Amino acid sequence: MIILLTGGSGNVGSKIKQILMQKGFTVKNLSRNPSHKNDYKWDIDQSYIDPKAFDNVDAVVHLAGAGVIDKAWSNEYKDTIYRSRIESTQLLYSEIKKLERKPSKIVSTSAIGCYKEPVLNADENSPFGTDFMAHVCNNWEIEASKFKELGMEVGIIRTGIVLQKEGGFFPVANKTAFLNIFPTVGSPQNYLSWIHITDLCNLYRFMIENKTPEIVNGVAPVSATQIAFMKQLAAVQNKTGFHPNIPSTVIKMAMGQRSSVALSNKQIVPKATLAMGFKYDYGKLDKALRDLV
Repeated sequence: MIILLTGGSGNVGSKIKQILMQKGFTVKNLSRNPSHKNDYKWDIDQSYIDPKAFDNVDAVVHLAGAGVIDKAWSNEYKDTIYRSRIESTQLLYSEIKKLERKPSKIVSTSAIGCYKEPVLNADENSPFGTDFMAHVCNNWEIEASKFKELGMEVGIIRTGIVLQKEGGFFPVANKTAFLNIFPTVGSPQNYLSWIHITDLCNLYRFMIENKTPEIVNGVAPVSATQIAFMKQLAAVQNKTGFHPNIPSTVIKMAMGQRSSVALSNKQIVPKATLAMGFKYDYGKLDKALRDLV
């Protein structure tokens, strides 16, 4: 099976590529600067994708998008966050529309940032919020759903906090572990809806290989409050753990508008994910954290 991947240079994308290749998939990677075998040029600003990238492709995995917390949310960078997702999806649509032989499916990423805040036990049918990230996710999913017009099956994974060694939330949470310090930010009772990187990669593979619901939540079966998460992180390292709290006012001063991500409070359940038969390798927090420390 041949997969066309966007966003393959990111922390999640590179891991998905690795796991798919280990399972026998051929992965073609769209890149702004192709430098490896099976890399193909694309340029969103120039509305260009190397036509050879689509040869014999069976499915598309679409992860491309500028990092949400990588930079301060100036108006310019918020526009970059939005356009990198919407326009990349529109470009894929316009180029695939031209193909005589189209891929059978696209699996596109979204985020649990789509849901209103705060929320408890939200599933895939819960209402969207009205903030910036909800606006981005809503329009992103609208563009992804349009691939059904081309006769393609569509899958959308609303991803939670991805736990992996190489980047993202986990290294930050564990940064002061050597000092026995495991801090919380904002309310310690805010929920973290997380997923281990291996489970997320396997979820993409499951979506590629099976007929699935259009939208699933990419989170573990049981979320955790921030304080419970930090206590478990200390416990798996055989530490007593000191849990100072950094007030939300400090986080807002340090991070500006993007502090809304760090201070988020969303308890998300993967109702459709479980119903379609997906099995988690790291569905329990202690097992997930032990694998990473």
